[in-house]
Amino acid sequence: MNSFFPNNPPLLALQNISWSYQPQQPLFRHFSLRIRAREHYSIIGTSGSGKTTLLHLCSALLAPTSGHVYFQGAPLYKPHPRISVVFQHYGLFPWKTVEENIFLPLRLHNAAGLPPADPDLPARLELEDIRSHYPHQLSGGQQQRVALARSLISHPRLLLLDEPFSALDEYTGALCRREIHRYLQQTDATLLLVTHNLTDARSFGTNILVLSHKKGGVPRVVPHSTPASVLRTFLEP
Repeated sequence: MNSFFPNNPPLLALQNISWSYQPQQPLFRHFSLRIRAREHYSIIGTSGSGKTTLLHLCSALLAPTSGHVYFQGAPLYKPHPRISVVFQHYGLFPWKTVEENIFLPLRLHNAAGLPPADPDLPARLELEDIRSHYPHQLSGGQQQRVALARSLISHPRLLLLDEPFSALDEYTGALCRREIHRYLQQTDATLLLVTHNLTDARSFGTNILVLSHKKGGVPRVVPHSTPASVLRTFLEP
């Protein structure tokens, strides 16, 4: 255990992290945040404010320029089997079938120390009839459901979702929202959801993390009860 957390560490902690694409244009500068188990954060902000980058830092897909990321009290230097990410562009392996894509996390980590896979998950996401299909044979909505099933099959403690509903029709979006709510209600998982939809931000987020260049690049946490009209003021150019 790192001395930064002498007792009862949060599930996820960002300690004075900085990161930038260019030296003179930092997205994050000495930013710290502690998130405990079962806390759910929605992340909203202007384009280019660092929403997706923040998810990549929280999953060790990117390393901060300075500062540290901790998961379960330990430094996070590489992807962790209890952290799942749903990318905006699905991230499916084109040479693997739907079933192989879904169960890939369990095979990669040999399911060691993980709860048993939920056998009904593909059916709830209406994927049973396409288990043998390949990604190029699927619609965008089907690919998104496969990506969601893959992220949940390993029972993540930290679930990172990057605009998971943005390209979905109303029915498919409702199906995915229902399954995410179901998972969060039945587990102690922590959620970070990137979204442009204020309804989703308030529906999923215990707190809302606002990233905005207008605020000088300093992230701001606001309560989920804040009216949507107030939140919009943070996002004005």
